[in-house]
Amino acid sequence: MKTNKKAISLIVLVITIIVLAILAATVIISLSNTNIIEQARVAAFKNDMASYKEAAELYVASEMARNQTGDSSGINLEADDTNYSSVFGEVPDKYAGKLSIVGGKLVFETEVQSEIEVLEKMGIASNIEAEDDTLAPGLYQTGTTILLKTWDELIATGGLTVTNGVLYAETTYVEEIGMEFCIADIYGDLVIPSTVTRIVGPFAEGDLTNVIIPNSVTEIESYTFYYSNLSGRLVIPNSVVSIREFAFAGCYGLNSVVIPDSVTSIEMAAFQYCDGITDVYYTGTAQEWSNINIDYADNDCLENATIHYEYVIE
Repeated sequence: MKTNKKAISLIVLVITIIVLAILAATVIISLSNTNIIEQARVAAFKNDMASYKEAAELYVASEMARNQTGDSSGINLEADDTNYSSVFGEVPDKYAGKLSIVGGKLVFETEVQSEIEVLEKMGIASNIEAEDDTLAPGLYQTGTTILLKTWDELIATGGLTVTNGVLYAETTYVEEIGMEFCIADIYGDLVIPSTVTRIVGPFAEGDLTNVIIPNSVTEIESYTFYYSNLSGRLVIPNSVVSIREFAFAGCYGLNSVVIPDSVTSIEMAAFQYCDGITDVYYTGTAQEWSNINIDYADNDCLENATIHYEYVIE
């Protein structure tokens, strides 16, 4: 009887080992297949980008010849341009709206790391570069590096003035609704020059979608970007010490904000009605965050958001 029990136990053990081996083999095969599929996708992407890069270079060369110029910096091509399909052909849905030519260079908008790595090796720009704070001061088409107006042109068209390093945005008061509106013709992404040390604004009720604030700015004044239509991620440079009341109030489109450890105070309602902010990226430690003089009155998003400490600003 004991012999039978041992035999049964041995059989069960052998069966268990066999089952585990089969499961392990299945997992290994599955992982291997996943890697093969991803490698094939990346290879196909690389081939597609090579074709688009060649098409872009041919188009840029023909435009330079037609315009009799050796400068390609002014050659741009967007998806809604009439000759877009003649350059790139029928673009598949997975690439729709992502391909463009900016300043004579092919740009492909993506945040997929494997695709960014391919683009870098091929010398093709990605939309990540549109957020680079080395862009020349001026106004850019939202989410791109397409320059709409240089800084000098913005100043010349009126509505913005810079005096002794202070940037002012002129406004007009609409009595019927009791609000001030920015009169400057600003629509898109604004890159502010490093000659600016204070931003007084307000850019109230404007169509400003993104702003790159230089490291020369130490204080963001009250109401500066009040209801200015900012969206996505807001990056506050590590030179800023204080964020005054209502500075970013009403910027519903913001979903995250980068706050440097240089900030010592955030006044009441600085982020009022910014309920879309779910993540705060702080460059300091948890202890340093607790030391900031934050007035949580009407700054609910700062209380409710997830705080990511020791964030490195790229």
